[in-house]
Amino acid sequence: LPKDLPRFIEPIEKENFDVVIGVRQGGHAMPFLRRTGNRMLELAAYFLFGITIKDIQSGYRAFKAVHYPKLAWNAEGYFADAEMTLRTGKHHLKYKQIFIDTIYFDDFKGMTVLQGLHLLLQIFLWRIKL
Repeated sequence: LPKDLPRFIEPIEKENFDVVIGVRQGGHAMPFLRRTGNRMLELAAYFLFGITIKDIQSGYRAFKAVHYPKLAWNAEGYFADAEMTLRTGKHHLKYKQIFIDTIYFDDFKGMTVLQGLHLLLQIFLWRIKL
């Protein structure tokens, strides 16, 4: 929600974080496959990039402009947010997660299971390439 924007800026200005990432709260309202897939991606990000972010695909984020070259992504679509998150870990940027509200209107928005598996494979490839 737009009302959350000040919550993203404040940690950068007052707490000296480099990146602030919104973590969508879906809880049990989130479809089971989506929740399971997000957990797998979260674990891959932790083990391969040392980053403990609960929602690596959240596009709601803010970062210091000086770090843009480190975060600049090459991926497209849903993969771009994940790549930026992993670059945060690769470059050891100081990050903060903040919870944001999410409403799931239906089960078929977002990535398919095959796209999710492709992203998981891509995370392993980024570990080698980034």
